Amino acid sequence: MHFDLRFAPCNPVISTLSDFKALTDLSINTPIVVYATASADAEVDPELVRAVHASRGSVRLAQLDAGSAQLSRLTAQLHITNLPATLLLFGGRLMDSQPGAPSGQELRDYLAQIQKLADDVARHRAQQADAAASGGGTGPNATPAQLLEQGYAALQSADADVETAALPWFQQVLIEGSPASDAERCKALAGAAQCALLRTPCDVEAAAGLVEAAQQVLPEDKRPGEVAQAAAFLDLARERLALEEGTEASDPKGAEAAFRMAHKLLAERQYAEALDAGLKSVRADRGWHEEAGRKLLLRMFEALGAGHPAVKPARSRLSNIWFL
Repeated sequence: MHFDLRFAPCNPVISTLSDFKALTDLSINTPIVVYATASADAEVDPELVRAVHASRGSVRLAQLDAGSAQLSRLTAQLHITNLPATLLLFGGRLMDSQPGAPSGQELRDYLAQIQKLADDVARHRAQQADAAASGGGTGPNATPAQLLEQGYAALQSADADVETAALPWFQQVLIEGSPASDAERCKALAGAAQCALLRTPCDVEAAAGLVEAAQQVLPEDKRPGEVAQAAAFLDLARERLALEEGTEASDPKGAEAAFRMAHKLLAERQYAEALDAGLKSVRADRGWHEEAGRKLLLRMFEALGAGHPAVKPARSRLSNIWFL
C-alpha cells in the first residue's frame, strides 16, 4: 500500500512501483541512498544505516525489495544484477549504482561526496532564486541565450560540479515548450554531452547519443560550432579511456608521458595546462607515434574553440616549435 515517504519510518521498504515513484519524487530535494536486497526481510548493512543516520536527515536511507514481483522490470531497468547493491537517487533520478555496500573510509568518502553534491545543488538553486529576485538574466524569464551562457561558463570552471552547475542550464533550454531556436537546442545538446563526458565515471555512451541528437537537428553547414567542439571532446575522451587501459609510458619525461598527461589535464578541465603538456610532447619528440602530439593539440584546439583564451598562444607556440 502506498504511503507518504516524507513521514515514513527510518529505512522504509520499497516494494511497489508507486512507492518507488514517491521515493524518486522525494529525492528531488534530498539525496537518498537505496539499499537493494533480495527480499524485504533481508537486513540492511548496519554500518551503512549508522553512517546515513549520522547525517541527521541531510541524506535519507531506504531499502528496495528487489525480489518483489512488482519491481522485477524496474530492477532490470536499473541494471541491478548482484545483490545486495547500493544506489543513489537525487534530483529525481538515479545517479549512482554499485554492488554491495561501501564500508570504512570508502563509505565516509561516499557520503561526503553525496553531501557535497547536495550542497552544490542548494547553492545553485539559491543563486537562481537571487537572480530571479533581482531581475537578473538567470531567473524564470531568462532567454535560452542567457541560459546557455551560464551553462558554458560553468563548463569552463575546473571547480564547478557539472551535474549541478552546468547541466541544469542546458536542460532548461531543452524542456518542452522552450522558445529555443534549433541552433540553441544544438548548443544545449552539445553542452549536455560535455557534461556527460565530465561525469565520474565518464559517460561516453550518453555523450555520443547527445552529440548525435545535436547533429540531427540541423545540417552540418548550419550547426553552431559547439556541436563540432562536443564531437571533438567525445573523440578525445574515447582516446583517453583507451590509454588508461594500456600500460604506463616507459619514459616519464618522454613524449608519450606528456601526451598522457595532456589527456588527463583536459579531462580535469585544466585546459591551459593540458595544452602545455601537449606542447611538451611535441618538443620531446615531434615524430613520436606519427606526430601524435601535434595531432592531439589540433584536436584540443578544435574542442576548445578558437575563442578560448588558451588556444591562440598555444597555436603560436606550436608553430614556433614545428617550423622554426
